[in-house]
Amino acid sequence: MSFRYKTIIGIAIIQAVMLGLLVWNALYILRTSNETELIKRAQTTTNLFAASNKDAVLSTDLATLESFVNEVLKHPGIIYARVIDGSDNVLAQSGDKDALDRKFQADTNYIDINDGIYDSCALIEVAGITYGRVEIGFSITDTDEIIAGAKNKSIAFAGIEMILTAIFSLILGVYLTRSINDLRSGSQNIAAGKLGYQIKVKGNDEISAAADAFNEMSIKLQQLENDHSRHCTELAKSELTYRKTFETTPIGMFHSTPGGKLIQANTSLAKILGYNSPEELISHVNTTSIAEALYVDPSKRSLILDEILDNDDWPTYENEYRCRNGKIITANLRIHSVYNGDGSVQYLEGFIEDITEHKKADQMIRASLKEKDLLLKEVHHRVKNNMQIISSLLNLQSKHAEDKQYNEMFTESKNRIRTMSLVHEHLYQSKDLANIDFHKYINSLGRNLFISYDINANDIQLEIDAKDMTLGIDLAIPCGLIINELLSNSLKHAFPDGRKGRLFISLKHIASGTKDKTKYELIVRDNGIGIPETKNIRELHSLGLQLVVNLTEHQLQGSLDMHRNDGTLFTIIFTEMIYKNRL
Repeated sequence: MSFRYKTIIGIAIIQAVMLGLLVWNALYILRTSNETELIKRAQTTTNLFAASNKDAVLSTDLATLESFVNEVLKHPGIIYARVIDGSDNVLAQSGDKDALDRKFQADTNYIDINDGIYDSCALIEVAGITYGRVEIGFSITDTDEIIAGAKNKSIAFAGIEMILTAIFSLILGVYLTRSINDLRSGSQNIAAGKLGYQIKVKGNDEISAAADAFNEMSIKLQQLENDHSRHCTELAKSELTYRKTFETTPIGMFHSTPGGKLIQANTSLAKILGYNSPEELISHVNTTSIAEALYVDPSKRSLILDEILDNDDWPTYENEYRCRNGKIITANLRIHSVYNGDGSVQYLEGFIEDITEHKKADQMIRASLKEKDLLLKEVHHRVKNNMQIISSLLNLQSKHAEDKQYNEMFTESKNRIRTMSLVHEHLYQSKDLANIDFHKYINSLGRNLFISYDINANDIQLEIDAKDMTLGIDLAIPCGLIINELLSNSLKHAFPDGRKGRLFISLKHIASGTKDKTKYELIVRDNGIGIPETKNIRELHSLGLQLVVNLTEHQLQGSLDMHRNDGTLFTIIFTEMIYKNRL
């Protein structure tokens, strides 16, 4: 049965039930009201008739009673009337003979009437004594005709209503089925692959809202299909790219199970391990396991596996593998776990890069660097030894010089040579042959000068602030010579007549200049008697101070400032990269 007919029948049944209830209720009310009215009229008429006949009954005035009976019969709907005395003798009666001949029985309910006459009775009483009664019969034909007529009209009205309901139901069913057919047709088109199919929307009711929702769903399905197609295309391209990369990359790639079986491998991995094809490699490995077939140390795979199963990164391991011909190679292994949706390991994915030749080259480079380090240390050592020989020769020569001035010249020359020699000594003793610890260097230089000039460290204190400062040989030698000259000058002239004092040497980084250029600040200060205000260090004939000026301005390309305040303060600022670029 179609939805249209189901709609018509359903509405018709509902309408019939509702109309039946309405008609039944209306007829019931009509019948009840008419019955009540009939009974009320009968009782009233009977009581009035009894009252009007009371005197005639008491006087037994038969003529008057006869006239009252005939008079009451003139009222419509009265079938008969009868007056009876206290001894049940009929005093007067008139009306339908058949009704008068039957046995009288007063009716109390309309439903008890079975002969078409409502029999009513009223007593004639005076001071509580009954002298007679009156009996009247009322026809119920008019009431039944009224009820029957109302019933017929109600049935006719219900029939018309049912016909109108059927017509309306048919129209509604046609409308609903047409909209539903449109939805069904749209669903069939979508099922046939016509995503985005639209149905016509008419009106602004719930069916129209459902059609709008269908059209929106259809558009979204089309968008999802387009996105899905695009993603499939991109996935196919990605898969093709991955497959091409997998097959052509020079690095070995593989997928394996945690249990040690190869799932797939590329040509590069087969070539690295000395196999003719990936299939041959997989077949050979899977007869045992990856650890047994390829690892020089099979126990190492389980250690690697324990680490990567708890790690989402790509850790790198250096490992030794056994090739098909028995050759041992060294390779870098990068591996991680690929997981299923439930968190279990689906497979292991990894890369193997042969670094055997790189390892050999690295070892050769390390050996070469070690040889060069040894050679460079030997050079520094020999330079230091040669300078010590020169210093010893100057020391021997000074013993034959009787002039004090020449002895001082020899001492200063020895100190300068010793200053340069200390740089080479610290370099060949250092692990870093390019830089020296300048704090230690200044400390050694100061100790040698104190010994050279026979200075008691308790009389003149030396403070050094150059912690964590390192300099290369190109800066260390000129800075060392500058410190040597300024420190020697202070030890010789700043503290005459056994005067006690303090020397301070500082080297530190200051604010950087231009890009990649590191600025240094070197400070040498004493609290001695100071250089007289009248003397200009650039005009002095002192070889030491001339060396300081020349080394600062020409070799370091820096600036030199001198301040005479509570002793003498020399500040030298230079830039490392300027000096490097100059070289």
